Amino acid sequence: MPEKGALARSWSLMEASWEILLKNKILMIYPLVSLAFTAAIASFFFGPGVWAEEDPALHSQPLMIAFYLVMMFGFTFTSVAFCHEVMIAFSGEAVSVRRGFAFARRRIKAILLWSLFAGLVGLLIRNLEQRFGIVGKIVLRLTGVVWSVASVFAIQVMIREESANPLELLRKSSTTLRRNWKDNLVGYVGIGVVSAVIVGAFLVAVFVGISFVKPEMGPRGGIALNVTIGLLFLVAMVLASSLDSIFRCALYIYASEGVAPAPYDSNLMDGAWKVKKS
Repeated sequence: MPEKGALARSWSLMEASWEILLKNKILMIYPLVSLAFTAAIASFFFGPGVWAEEDPALHSQPLMIAFYLVMMFGFTFTSVAFCHEVMIAFSGEAVSVRRGFAFARRRIKAILLWSLFAGLVGLLIRNLEQRFGIVGKIVLRLTGVVWSVASVFAIQVMIREESANPLELLRKSSTTLRRNWKDNLVGYVGIGVVSAVIVGAFLVAVFVGISFVKPEMGPRGGIALNVTIGLLFLVAMVLASSLDSIFRCALYIYASEGVAPAPYDSNLMDGAWKVKKS
């Protein structure tokens, strides 16, 4: 079978993940729960003033950092519950929201430690990016990519393994990755390409819509329009992330058991990573 391009592969992954979500519609409750955590984390990093260079003291405000870490915990907790039920769905069993959250409660120590660990890594990378020049930022961005690749299976390992040590979870995630896709990885190929195309089309549509509609709506109507657009954009991003998480669960099963759960196939699994050209 000829190798698919990035866009075609991403589309196939999105279709397969969407099929799982549609067959188990109750899984959509998890993305809705995680929406608030995702919005809070995004506002922490990208909200006005949070990382303003004119006020570096904001970087270390205890309440802001505590808020961010609590949101990380909530997001990780929901992700563990979600991925646990996704793995149940792959086996053909009925999914359950209550069972997913009950499982996450049993992994509370691992979730807490991983949230603290991953949250501090994210804070460190983001903070250092603000303090260095362009070269330093490039190096730190690459460091962020390495971290993202190494931790790609952290949630799935947390579900299958009893260890609560975040370094052990990271090691097992990285080992699972290297064992199946070797050491020449340069990037993760998920549904990101399709997501980027959809988001781009969304932004173009929003820009065109605002240019025609907003002037006729008045100040209050304009605020309502902006809020609606923001919520729709956030929902779309959370849904895309959820579909990608479903694929990662399938990818982890393939990596650890050698079997691609339906509706995925081995070609999609084998093409999940960009590799260096030899």
